[in-house]
Amino acid sequence: MEFPACALAHTLFNFVCIRAAIKKAEIVEPTEVLEKLLHIESELTSWVGNLPPYWAFRIKDGLECPGNVFGSQLHSYHDIWISRYWSHYRWIRIVVHETILQHLARLPVSHALNLTRQQLQSAAIITEMAMDICVSVPFHLCNHNTQADKALPRPEIIGAFDLLWPLTVVVNSEYVSKDMYIWVVNLLESIGHKMGIKQALVLASAAKSRRGYGHGATCDVHRTGSCIAG
Repeated sequence: MEFPACALAHTLFNFVCIRAAIKKAEIVEPTEVLEKLLHIESELTSWVGNLPPYWAFRIKDGLECPGNVFGSQLHSYHDIWISRYWSHYRWIRIVVHETILQHLARLPVSHALNLTRQQLQSAAIITEMAMDICVSVPFHLCNHNTQADKALPRPEIIGAFDLLWPLTVVVNSEYVSKDMYIWVVNLLESIGHKMGIKQALVLASAAKSRRGYGHGATCDVHRTGSCIAG
């Protein structure tokens, strides 16, 4: 693939057009919607399969970057630009499969077998993409010196801005684990307080309200593993 960024942008454009058509009721039949969404999924998997070798990420031990690590591993990329497009790919795929799941629920009972199979597959993909976004956080915030930028360390705040939307998609997904949800809320609040990015605090507050914790609640995964009303 000669221009991966352009190819991904083209797929995103197609997906946005489908979402707009759904919202305007230009396509209403679940089978037709699902056919179009599964075509987008095919484009996304093809995009990954045709990336240049230097776009590949490496899986490293989480101990290499203290703090801001979800689980025991982290992803390392050739440069920050490539990591951005991996994040875009992942959040797009999450939203695609959330939309697929919404329309699977509208299929008649006669589709039950295929329905269950696709539901399980879509939920697994959402979980995988959300995990990959989270384990990429250290690369954005730990100021790694990679091949492309070893001579020019980048400020942590640049990576923080790159993370806002992907993390928002993750934290608002009903298919992510409670631990992941709490970890992302904590991270957004940390970005907001430590780096002065107030939008991160707004996003964290909105996520908590959406799950019924309300304004002023705090999440402390390290201490309790739950959200506490303020």
